[in-house]
Amino acid sequence: MRARWTPVSAALQLARWANALTAAAGVVIGAWWAGWGPVRPIALAALAAIALTAAANAWNDLADVAIDFVAHPERPLPAGRLRAATAERIGMAAATLAVCAASAVSVALGMWSVAVLVLMKLYSPWLKQAGFAGNVLVSVLASLPFVYGSYAVGAWRLGLPLVLIAAPLHLARELAKDLDDRDADAAARRTIPVVFGVRPARALL
Repeated sequence: MRARWTPVSAALQLARWANALTAAAGVVIGAWWAGWGPVRPIALAALAAIALTAAANAWNDLADVAIDFVAHPERPLPAGRLRAATAERIGMAAATLAVCAASAVSVALGMWSVAVLVLMKLYSPWLKQAGFAGNVLVSVLASLPFVYGSYAVGAWRLGLPLVLIAAPLHLARELAKDLDDRDADAAARRTIPVVFGVRPARALL
């Protein structure tokens, strides 16, 4: 029996709900690592991380529709389960929620989240074309939930060692995804597998 898709389930798939929950877990771990603190700012920072992840994934899929027809036809946009206009609204709503939740922790975290969103918005149409530099950027951004957690308890620097551990792991994941998407990316992107080949990409991974 084929799965029945609803607008809600398609939106959750667009947002990569499992990745979003992983980002929230990173915030909780960062808060715990830094010594814990009041629950409210930790919960708000976790909500911001979920919303940032949802916005990033919505914008990524919007920019990658043509590539995803080849590489990921099961995703909501190439599969026709969501319209592009709906995905854009989801991305903007998630971005707004992220800034509001982060600003409720502190104005500084809200401003930082705006900067993160700008980089996310620029990533798929432009920065992703930079290949390895784009991979590094995504790896750092994906590791930031640890700092959001430590920031929420008033000790943001304590989250930096976790970022240094997580970023290379995220970089390896990005390289693995580029290997999987090499054929689809060949016409539009200068990823490591496209430019240098599969063997150097595996060695770097």
